[in-house]
Amino acid sequence: MTDSAVAMLSTMKIGDIQRCQDSAYYELLTVAAAVETGRGCDDRQRMDRLTLLLSNERLIAYAYHYEALVQYNKGYVFNAICDERIAEDFAKHTGDGRLKYRILTALSLFHFENDNSKTSLIYDYGRLMLAQQVNNPQWVAHTFTRMAANYAVLHKNDSAAYYQKRAQTKQKIMDDEHRALLWTTQGMLTEGKPDQALRCYRRALQIKSSPRCRILLAQLYESQGYTERAVAEWHQAQNNATLQQQVTIQKALRQYAQQDNNMVLADQLASKIITLNDSLTKLSRHSLAEAAEYKADNDLALMNSVDEQIRLLFIIIAVTMGLISVALLSFVIVRRSKWHMKKMHERATVMAKNEIKSKKEVKRLTRNIFDLHHKHNQIMVDGRRCYEHIKRGDTVVMWDKKDFQNFMEYYRSQDPDFVLHLETDYNRLSVKLQFFETLYRLGYNDESVAKTMGISYNTVRANKSRIRSKRIN
Repeated sequence: MTDSAVAMLSTMKIGDIQRCQDSAYYELLTVAAAVETGRGCDDRQRMDRLTLLLSNERLIAYAYHYEALVQYNKGYVFNAICDERIAEDFAKHTGDGRLKYRILTALSLFHFENDNSKTSLIYDYGRLMLAQQVNNPQWVAHTFTRMAANYAVLHKNDSAAYYQKRAQTKQKIMDDEHRALLWTTQGMLTEGKPDQALRCYRRALQIKSSPRCRILLAQLYESQGYTERAVAEWHQAQNNATLQQQVTIQKALRQYAQQDNNMVLADQLASKIITLNDSLTKLSRHSLAEAAEYKADNDLALMNSVDEQIRLLFIIIAVTMGLISVALLSFVIVRRSKWHMKKMHERATVMAKNEIKSKKEVKRLTRNIFDLHHKHNQIMVDGRRCYEHIKRGDTVVMWDKKDFQNFMEYYRSQDPDFVLHLETDYNRLSVKLQFFETLYRLGYNDESVAKTMGISYNTVRANKSRIRSKRIN
């Protein structure tokens, strides 16, 4: 299923189909070909037949993946996300990296196009890890492009510019959709430069038209006073627009209708906006639950991986000691003479010493494992205490470096993206400056930061300058 479904379908003869699984595979190819050619599939019962006939989890995952794309193209985003999550469950144990990447890409796209960039970023980080594991430069380029766009939508321009810069170096290996998205994001990042933003949006539309880019272009025309051009772009943006985009478009068109005193049209658009908002409410609730479930699955998988490594270490040690004992016993049986018994005794003495050393080493490793586990737990306990200390509004004048480190380690479990941003996007930012920046993340202003840290306003300004100077361009 990695090649074009249309090409694979053209080489298969219906007369050669002998078994029901062959028939299901042929039917799956027809669904995939319908998606690739833009025709879609209107028969929901067809998917139920496929899941009954197909015995291969990989093919079932592909079936639900293509059905999700069909549902998304129809505008049924809620159904598309549900089908794609089912596909993700079936694909977990298949070992098909391309399939897993396509599923994560689809989930990221669904949430991105509906202005749910936070959830989209969760899937972006997942597919970035997968792309780097298989060393696929095109996947990495596409993921960087989507991450830059997501951060731009969230108004995190520094992070957006970072991923945008990395994506621009790989423009030549991108497809048209992602090159257009790259130019659209570039236009979003050109604040205060309308002419440059206009050129970026037009360049993106020349590569491939998209509702998002047309909405941004319409808003730019509005800000420049080109009303007629803005209205034209709003109307063109309705093609293939998502529910969230439709709400934005209908609100803009309703505003123009009110300005023209066309109250009949304005009332019609208001009714349509209410209907769209009801659909969006259902999608938003589902997306929040889905993001929480996805994070919990990742955390559980990480814990299981650590436990598995510890169990494997004990098994290796036990097997090694068992093999040593068996070898020693066999050697004693074969060598029965006194001379051999003497030699065997000497060797047995050496082996016994080694065994004692091995036992000591096992005990030492076991103790180190538990010590590390205890230290980590203690760090989290101390970090939580420091975190609650800050939440109560107390000062940190008496804190030492270890307290700041414990606080940041605990806060990593609360906001991992922000802590990763502080560690990777700045040049060796000290833990105290990381804490200083985190206070603003928690909603503190300059006055409360100065009071909490027991420093002057001049020191606050100096810290801000120092943090800006360490920013990686």
